[in-house]
Amino acid sequence: MSTKTVLTVPAAFGRAVAAARLFTEPGFLSLSAMWLTVKGNTAWLTSMDRDATALFRRPVKVLAGSDITVALNAALLDDAWRAFPRGEVTVTLEKKAEEDAGSAKFTPVGMTFKMTGMDAEPPGFPTYGKALREADGKAVLTGEDFQRLIKIAAPIARDHLEVVLLEAEDGRLRAVASDGYRLAVASADAEVPEAWRIAVYPTTLKKIARVIGANDEVRLTSDGDHLLVETDEAIILLGKYAYGFPDYRQVIPQGYRVRITASVDDLKQALKQVAVIAKRDGAPVRLEVVDKTRCILSVRGETGEMQVTLPATVEGEIGMVIGFSAAYMQDGVDRLDAPLAVIDLQEPTRPILLTEMGGGDFKYVLMPMHLQEETAEAEVARQPEPAAA
Repeated sequence: MSTKTVLTVPAAFGRAVAAARLFTEPGFLSLSAMWLTVKGNTAWLTSMDRDATALFRRPVKVLAGSDITVALNAALLDDAWRAFPRGEVTVTLEKKAEEDAGSAKFTPVGMTFKMTGMDAEPPGFPTYGKALREADGKAVLTGEDFQRLIKIAAPIARDHLEVVLLEAEDGRLRAVASDGYRLAVASADAEVPEAWRIAVYPTTLKKIARVIGANDEVRLTSDGDHLLVETDEAIILLGKYAYGFPDYRQVIPQGYRVRITASVDDLKQALKQVAVIAKRDGAPVRLEVVDKTRCILSVRGETGEMQVTLPATVEGEIGMVIGFSAAYMQDGVDRLDAPLAVIDLQEPTRPILLTEMGGGDFKYVLMPMHLQEETAEAEVARQPEPAAA
């Protein structure tokens, strides 16, 4: 039985096409397609990769025909849509028989683009996904807060090597990530009727952060094995990482022997300066607490040496020395959202804790690095500055 459906879609429909393409994997027939489905006056774009199934819905105006689904090459449609002139697009979907792959014709102003459908079976939405959609207890937060959490945590975890833990409890949604050398914990206010936690790949979370809007209401829920992320225009279902996530709270240092409070701007500038040598030579940065008002950041490499004075307020023991990676510390400082940074030290061989004063509950744990014997110049730098005449 032949089916032909004609509809019009706004130019903004292209954003849904681009979003659906993100959740595809070229080279695999079933993972390179997006399914365009028309039901009533709603169009659905469905796609999937190895980790997630994504559905994007948009209102459309159906001019003629009935419900229909056609599988299309995602990359081709997205590339073509980017070349369309701005404005409304007329779409004609046609199937000559139920088992026919079908075709699609797109008619923006002044041009026509035709595509042959793909012989790919549409993915059914799993039963557990439907149960999650109907479940109570969804964590709710703004798209802006969700994007911020993913921006902080996801880059630390290497794609398909490490994972990001999402944890909903006590009115907060937390994102936790680690690569074995550092750990970041970020959180945002959220409505959390029921507590849950799940570890998922950062790749998919970064895709989700790209396709939602800052003003969207984001609803998340998990059964422990799957995560459902939903907005008014998107539904994304993904599975958990098979091996879970360790208890990150055991890694976060409790208490300190030395607390250093410094301007974020001053700390960024000092790190930028010592990183000139540290990154070039792969050398650790040496931090020494000189007195109650300053620390010395120094680095010694094969190509040179550098020392920088960091103004700070110091609580605790004077004289502690610790080494760390300039690049990793810069990554942590760049994630701060407050004017003052707080660095807590326990021992030269224990993890460093970076937080922000007057900000949120962001925590960044950094493993120390081994230091070589200090130079004579470092000894001189420790001496008190002469009093003004």
